[in-house]
Amino acid sequence: MYKVKHLAIIGGLVWGLLVGMSSQAQAQENGVAAVTIRNLTRDTWIMYSFQWGDGDVTRWTLWPGQFMYHYFPLDDFGRAPMPHIAFDTGGGAIRQYDLEFYDNFGFRRGNPYFFYHTGIGTLDLFSGP
Repeated sequence: MYKVKHLAIIGGLVWGLLVGMSSQAQAQENGVAAVTIRNLTRDTWIMYSFQWGDGDVTRWTLWPGQFMYHYFPLDDFGRAPMPHIAFDTGGGAIRQYDLEFYDNFGFRRGNPYFFYHTGIGTLDLFSGP
């Protein structure tokens, strides 16, 4: 029983490694769709939800000054699902945007977006460097 359990664990790890390498190889071959989200506030932790197309929603927290690079492998035709973001503006209102991505090779950079305060206690997402 002990050996069978260890073999199952090792098999699962090898399978996960192969699947991860396969998607990384596809990303290197076809490139990736990429978006970079930055928190340019000085004192606000920002929680947001991010989603590629109708895929899984992931939740992220950015500290002041921190950034997150989101990427998705392009298919054989250079396409990827549209990225979506949702966040609390600070006043309890949820804001949602469809984002545009850069398609690139080598994981260089994503289309830049940044959070910044628009007034006292409120923030929004802007595009630009």
